[in-house]
Amino acid sequence: MKDLFARKHIVYNEALDFLNEEHVEQIIQIAPPDYLKTTAYSATKEKLTIDYRTGLDMGLRFMEEYGGGF
Repeated sequence: MKDLFARKHIVYNEALDFLNEEHVEQIIQIAPPDYLKTTAYSATKEKLTIDYRTGLDMGLRFMEEYGGGF
């Protein structure tokens, strides 16, 4: 677990680098409007449920708007 936390910033920066590269494909990032309730260090069942629901709602809205275009 310690190694995972120690590498967190590296993985995050690699993901940003990938998103900032030019791609032939279209990349659409779906992100919550606000910070999630859970953190890397603390989570409760209630906070996980809220964050899960936020992601599900955003995904469903995306599919309603763009679902036929993929």
